[in-house]
Amino acid sequence: MDLLPSELLVEIFRYCSINDPLAPVLLSEVAHWWKGLVETSPRVWQTITLTDERPLHSSWSQADLFMKLSQPLEFDVFLIVEDTDNILPLLSPLLPSIARWRSFSLIGDYNSPLHLTPTLLGPKPLEMLHVLVSPTVSHSTTPDELRTARSPFVCGDQLQDSPYADDNPFQTRIYVSQLPRSQAISPLAYTLLTLSDLSMSIQTQPSDVLDFLTSLPQLESLYYRGVKVDPGPSMEPLPVPYLPHLHTLDIGMTCAIRPILSSLDVPKLERLYLSDINVDFSIHLDVGEEGDSDDEAGDFSQSPWSDHATGMGLRKLISRCHPPLRVLEMHYSDMRTKDFKYLFDRLHHLEHFRIVASDMSNTVLNLLRPSTSLTPYRPHHVRLPRLKRLSLEYCQRLDGDTIVDVLSQRVQFIKKLHQTVKVKTKDVVKMKKIGVVECETFTAQHAQKLEDVLGKCAVLVVRSE
Repeated sequence: MDLLPSELLVEIFRYCSINDPLAPVLLSEVAHWWKGLVETSPRVWQTITLTDERPLHSSWSQADLFMKLSQPLEFDVFLIVEDTDNILPLLSPLLPSIARWRSFSLIGDYNSPLHLTPTLLGPKPLEMLHVLVSPTVSHSTTPDELRTARSPFVCGDQLQDSPYADDNPFQTRIYVSQLPRSQAISPLAYTLLTLSDLSMSIQTQPSDVLDFLTSLPQLESLYYRGVKVDPGPSMEPLPVPYLPHLHTLDIGMTCAIRPILSSLDVPKLERLYLSDINVDFSIHLDVGEEGDSDDEAGDFSQSPWSDHATGMGLRKLISRCHPPLRVLEMHYSDMRTKDFKYLFDRLHHLEHFRIVASDMSNTVLNLLRPSTSLTPYRPHHVRLPRLKRLSLEYCQRLDGDTIVDVLSQRVQFIKKLHQTVKVKTKDVVKMKKIGVVECETFTAQHAQKLEDVLGKCAVLVVRSE
């Protein structure tokens, strides 16, 4: 062997590395000059094979070593897993260098291996991560369907159920039976995460969701759908993920709205969407914070427990990081009257407010009237001073006369304010669009009165005949 030229030895070593994942390490221990040859030959390190049969920290060390010594060449990634929960932890140290991947192969209990090339992965495979928590796959699934479902990289057109599906680039999709702990994942650079509980009866605990989010510091958009099952009390202090770039948050179908919202640190959040949060059964409430007392207004609600949870979650979110919210949409998601007041007093940047199927009363709507008093939270005589668009849909407890009276007063007051006071138009703005959809007592006569104040193009009214 000592008489063989170095070039031939490198080819032999490269062949060995394809058949034995740790061959380069072992070969470098045979002799001093072999060690020098192996460690200065990037081609020997171009095959990275990771398996869940080894301790995770060992696989991470192996990945780091092979990526370093294979520079500047591309490398092939082979992942051998029996448990799909291990795919993301094993891949995580390799993902930052995905531009150097020459190929990717997933081997496991899927009937046949999966192979991908960089051409298939597309130019931006690290933008979107879709995580689906599913204890098992349907027993009726065929082997090919099972293999496809378990593939960590899928084309956007295979994600019809995702609100962020895209027909062109490949995206990362991971099925897990439970979310991996943050200690088991290298920080991930994804900017968009969709997280969905597929079980109808088992909810991922809020602590697990929050812990997982700490691994995604570059997130800009988060879409979460849970299960309407009471998560119960938290036994330990909840993690507080700091997501400095998150601007869009979409949460729905969960009873864990309070612990999740209460624990997020999102100082740049601009758009918040809450959907299908209301429940008519009791859920655990960790009372004891300011605002947990009974609502003094005593307004009726079909979902008092979830209203309380949603309101307290939003209070904590706003008080923690004061996000510059510009858009707030609540679909089948409600709060107590006192929580609406708390928010309306503090959301100085809100431009668009849409609420659907709310039990909100005239008391809440009256908060939008001009006020003669000023407070540190309300320096401009009107709450939500930058509100441009308001949509009230299926809000059956609102009175048509009150809607017209409140909004007319608001519009006329702001118009007069602009005419007589030196106020910056960006601080207090005129309403541009009002939508009233299927509010029972809002009639055509009410719509006409609003149109007289705002103009016909600014009022949208939908009613069933």
